[in-house]
Amino acid sequence: MAGSDLQQDLDYVRGVVTRSEQGATPAGIYLFWAAATAVGFALIDFRPQVVGTYWMVVFPIGWVFSGWLAWHGLRGRTRPANTCPRPCANAT
Repeated sequence: MAGSDLQQDLDYVRGVVTRSEQGATPAGIYLFWAAATAVGFALIDFRPQVVGTYWMVVFPIGWVFSGWLAWHGLRGRTRPANTCPRPCANAT
């Protein structure tokens, strides 16, 4: 009985570690904002008169694009209904 409980506990910990290692944020979001920021800061030096317009256009587009990338990245993942190795007090 004790060996079974230990195995269940180890399986639970393995599952938690595996799920935590999966990146929650797609790398494309970071890459997009890095590029948008680099261009935006460069514009300050070369074309300061268009910086406001640039951010007025890029920010909403980036916001929607980031949301789409996050949704697309999480679409295939499912979360188990009950992740406890044995019946939990709050399980339904």
